[in-house]
Amino acid sequence: MTYQTTMKMKTNTIIGDDLKLNRLFFYLRKKGIHVKHYYVNKPHVVFVVTTEGPKVLKRYQNPTVINRIFLFLHALSQSGYQQAINFEHYPNGGLYVKDENDIWSMMPYVPSIKRVSYKIKQHRKDVFTLLNKYHHYAQPFCKAHSDFFPKYSLIEVWTKRLSHFKENQHAIIACIGQDHYKQLCEWAEVALQLMNTYEHDVSANETTIIHGDVAAHNFIQNAWGQYFMIDFDQAAQSSSLIEYIQLAQRFLMYENYSLQHVKEEQLFEKQLTSPFFLSALLFPSMFLLQLYMNTDYLSYPAVRKLQIWTKKEVRKRRRLYKEIVSIIPNI
Repeated sequence: MTYQTTMKMKTNTIIGDDLKLNRLFFYLRKKGIHVKHYYVNKPHVVFVVTTEGPKVLKRYQNPTVINRIFLFLHALSQSGYQQAINFEHYPNGGLYVKDENDIWSMMPYVPSIKRVSYKIKQHRKDVFTLLNKYHHYAQPFCKAHSDFFPKYSLIEVWTKRLSHFKENQHAIIACIGQDHYKQLCEWAEVALQLMNTYEHDVSANETTIIHGDVAAHNFIQNAWGQYFMIDFDQAAQSSSLIEYIQLAQRFLMYENYSLQHVKEEQLFEKQLTSPFFLSALLFPSMFLLQLYMNTDYLSYPAVRKLQIWTKKEVRKRRRLYKEIVSIIPNI
């Protein structure tokens, strides 16, 4: 979920497909929230200008998710970490309102001056610093909140992703070719084998509550240059090492898949001494995404663009593979 500073708002006059929102806004008015303008960012995310100020409304299916996130982030805030956007109470004191089968939470709207992008070196450093700070505060609270958050296994998640990738073998080969398909499968299999070998590395790290999705759009920078974390929907119990693996995977795409470039930025210094961390970087997670499984719905130009991107990225990733394979035996 991304917050933007400029939004084309609609007035609260809703017809047709927006009747559901109209019903929601009418219900909110009874709860003390008067919506004057709104902007549908995603089907489940609506920006609203209200008499109480700008807000973000987000739809959920289960109130349990809202409750556990609120309690955890509230505890973090009380301990001193105030760079996570938490839910707000409605005027009636509740954390959500229910409209038929939909459950709507409310958060403050934090305008961002610039979209966070991992293409930008300073943004990478700032996000890494913020994540370090978050885990410093989060780990002590893990035990108290462990009953509320699910456990997360990166090996299990990636094993399922590879299996799904292989199930769609014919469609994927038709898109990116036999050689690239085989190469991606080989890297994934080697990575998972090594990750299982070095899994004790993860066990040696204390369990914490990971954010669960460290994509750039889940970090925002306000008008005063402060960074905040948003969208803790996928938060889970795991080692912080898992979070840094997922972040490094994203950073490497903008570092030409060079560990040396990452080292020069003085990022992941501690993590790079872990065989499990390095093994996980071998897994081509950004390739084994749903996009390849849905090429039937893409236009020819889009498929062609995907083919060119894959060829270029696989070529660069070969260097990373050789670099890591040469390092691991020496750790």
